[in-house]
Amino acid sequence: MDALASLPADVLVAILVRLPVRSIARCRKVCRAWRSAISHPSFDIAYAQRPAAVVKLTTNELFGFDVEYGGAGVLPKIFATTSVAFELFRGRWHRDNVHINPPSTRALIFGRTRSSVRGSWDGVVCIELFSHTAEWSLVPLPPRYGHADQYVLWNPVTMACAAISPPAGGGEIMGAYSHPSTRRFHLVHASGETVGGHLMASTSFRILRVGDAVWREIPLKEEISMAGHYARCVSLHGSLHWLVLWGSESKLRLLVFDTIREKFRLMQAPAPPRLREGAAEDVLTMARLGVLSGGKLCTFIVEPWTSSMEVWVLEDYEAAALSSWRLKERISLVLWNRSDLSRTFCIATDVEVVEGVRDGEEIFIRHSNRMVGGGGSRIDAYNLGRKEWHMVNVSQSARTVMHRESILQPEVSFGGAARALSHKIDKNGHKCYYL
Repeated sequence: MDALASLPADVLVAILVRLPVRSIARCRKVCRAWRSAISHPSFDIAYAQRPAAVVKLTTNELFGFDVEYGGAGVLPKIFATTSVAFELFRGRWHRDNVHINPPSTRALIFGRTRSSVRGSWDGVVCIELFSHTAEWSLVPLPPRYGHADQYVLWNPVTMACAAISPPAGGGEIMGAYSHPSTRRFHLVHASGETVGGHLMASTSFRILRVGDAVWREIPLKEEISMAGHYARCVSLHGSLHWLVLWGSESKLRLLVFDTIREKFRLMQAPAPPRLREGAAEDVLTMARLGVLSGGKLCTFIVEPWTSSMEVWVLEDYEAAALSSWRLKERISLVLWNRSDLSRTFCIATDVEVVEGVRDGEEIFIRHSNRMVGGGGSRIDAYNLGRKEWHMVNVSQSARTVMHRESILQPEVSFGGAARALSHKIDKNGHKCYYL
C-alpha cells in the first residue's frame, strides 16, 4: 500500500482506469488518495476512452386486463407493463450460443406503459416511453407506437436515471453525448417532414442539457434528409456523425456535429455509382456508419446486385476529402448454407464493429425480427482476421447496441433531473429497479 500511495497521480489513474467497474467502486473506499484520483474529472475522461462493448437489451411486455363499467356496459381494456433488462457483453459470441440465456442482474421496469430502446451513448441508455398506448380496447394493436411521450435516461452501472419530456412538434432523438468539458449529458433531437417511407427532411435540430428546462435550437443551413427513427449516430473525436442525403441530388454525406462549438458541418462520404443511382431511400437503407478498433471512421455499403458489403475507411479525418476514403475490404454476404444476407438487409438492420477478446475484430449484422422469420432475432458475425462468418441467435425481444460504460455520478450526468429508483429482488434473485 505504501508503494502504491507514493505513485504519481497520473500513473495511479492509468492503473485504476483498467479495472472492472465494480472494482473501481470498491477502490473508492481504500484510501483518500484513491478516492481523490477516481473522483477527479480526468479519471472520468480516461475511463470514457475505454473500448465499447456489445450489450443485449431485452424488452419484455406483460399484458393485463382492466374492466370498466359504464353506460355502454362492460369495457375490457388491455394494459402493458414493460421491463428493459441490461446484460453486458462478456467475452465474445460463440457458435454454440452459450450467451443466449445468461442471468441478468440489471433491469428497469415501467408500469402501464410501453417502451422501446432508442440507443446507448456515453454509457447512458435512452428508452422511449409511450404512455398514450398503454391501454387499448380489444381491437388489433397498432403496428407502431408513434412519437414518444417521454425519454428515460439510464446508466446501468451507477443506476443514475432521469426522465425527459420531448420538445413540442414531434420528431426523434438522433443521438446524445456527455459534454467533453462538463461531462453533463446532452440530447440531440431532430424534427421535420416525413418523405417517403422512412426518410425525414430535417428542418429543426434542438439540444437539451439534461437538467435544464428548455431545448435550444441549433441552426442547420444545409438541406438534408435522414433515416428518421432508424438514423444511427456515431461518436468520434468529440463529434457526432450521421449518414445523410444532401441537396436536391440526394448525395450521400456525413453530417458532423461538434459537441463543443455546437455547430454542424458536412463531410464527404463514399458511395458506389450504382447505389447513387438508386432511389433516395435505398441509399440510406444500404449504408451504415461505424468505428474500427483503431479509432477510424468507416462506412459499410451493402450491394445486393453483387451480394457483398464494402468496408470503406477514412484514413485522414482532418482532410475529410473523398480521396481520404480507402476501400478496406469487400465481404461476400453469401453464407456457407447459401443464404444471402443482402436479401434480408433492410432499414432496421444494425451493423456494429466489435473488438473480440480472443479472435480480433468482428462485424456484427443484426437482422430485423420480421425479416428473419420463425419468431427469433439473429446476429451474423464476420471475423476480419479469419475471413469467415458465424451465427448467433438471440431472443425475439432483444436488441444489441454498442455501449461504453460510464461511472459518472448522477448529479454530474443529469444535474437536477436525476431521479432515485426503488428496487426489489424478484423470484430469480435478480435486482429489479422501478422508476
